[in-house]
Amino acid sequence: MAERSPRTEKQVLRVAYLRAQGATYGAISDQLGISIATVARMVDKAETAGWLHLTFTPPPNYRNAIWELVQVKELGDRILAAFQAPGSVLHSVSVYPSGASQERTHGYMASHLSFYLEQTLPRQGLVGCNWGPSLCRIVEALTPRDRRPELEFVPLFGRLGIPRHAPNHADSVRWDASRIAKEFATRFGSRVPPMTLSFRAFIPERFGVGDHAAVITDYVQDDQSYQDVFGPQGSVHLLSTIITGLGSRQGAWRRFRAWIGDEKIELPDAIVGDLAQHFVTAAGVAGEVTPAVESLNQRVVGFAPHHLIRLAARSTNRPGLGVIAVAEGRLKAGIAAAAIRSGAVNHLFVDEELAHALLECTSSDT
Repeated sequence: MAERSPRTEKQVLRVAYLRAQGATYGAISDQLGISIATVARMVDKAETAGWLHLTFTPPPNYRNAIWELVQVKELGDRILAAFQAPGSVLHSVSVYPSGASQERTHGYMASHLSFYLEQTLPRQGLVGCNWGPSLCRIVEALTPRDRRPELEFVPLFGRLGIPRHAPNHADSVRWDASRIAKEFATRFGSRVPPMTLSFRAFIPERFGVGDHAAVITDYVQDDQSYQDVFGPQGSVHLLSTIITGLGSRQGAWRRFRAWIGDEKIELPDAIVGDLAQHFVTAAGVAGEVTPAVESLNQRVVGFAPHHLIRLAARSTNRPGLGVIAVAEGRLKAGIAAAAIRSGAVNHLFVDEELAHALLECTSSDT
């Protein structure tokens, strides 16, 4: 490729990246504010340079910074300003393009987070991993270039215990926190084998209420893997980073229904989603919930919002440290805003659709 300015080269990289993700010439034109003819010329240049084939292959000097090149920085800055308040622990907001489909958006977010984590995670320390589809997609897209044998990944959510014949059993296995932690460790070449949590993540109603509830809870918490993570000397107290998704009201309730079976519990309108698998209102963890919802929250074992809040409060203003939360889609605006207001997020990663919805939340509040 002929000599060109760094600015032009970066624009070619942006176009190549978006094209590799399936964006049309028109969509790239609208997003970057350039003509379709210019998009076509830049695609040709990227193909000539060998950067764009069926996949996006940026030159080595840009690989670790590519996630910065495609950010919608103006939206991130506006969200950060809108949620800044005395005592706020939110340090950064990164906004990335929404895809033409949900699958494309998931692909964008997974690619962006994998680049970010590769660049910013510390060389050593403990990283906590929640469960769920967002983290599963991120770790499966992760291809770090360097090994970090001193970095240990810790699962923070136990077994779901969904029956093998249940339609969502396969997803529960794939999204399992222990599996995700193992995948992170494998891809970073961690020398410390991550643990597998053997305790149940949620106590069913028949065991979680009545005179025997405390006995069942003590029995579950006596599990060695529980003590290794959440006990007095557990690794949860030593974490430098937690990577977590955020659950929308609809998605979280579907998952809880799979766990609780035929229990007849109505989810109040005030619930906006789940934070560390605990249902919260728009006010966050400080908001009041009904006794029935509180009963659900009390039966979640181990991981809880206070773990996020405690780490976020003590984190420094440095990338890769503290609580990293990822979410996509406008349905998660309520839970994302609640997590920020609860002081449970340091670094937020969202797509454009959710970013606009978050700004609408702050506008309605004022």
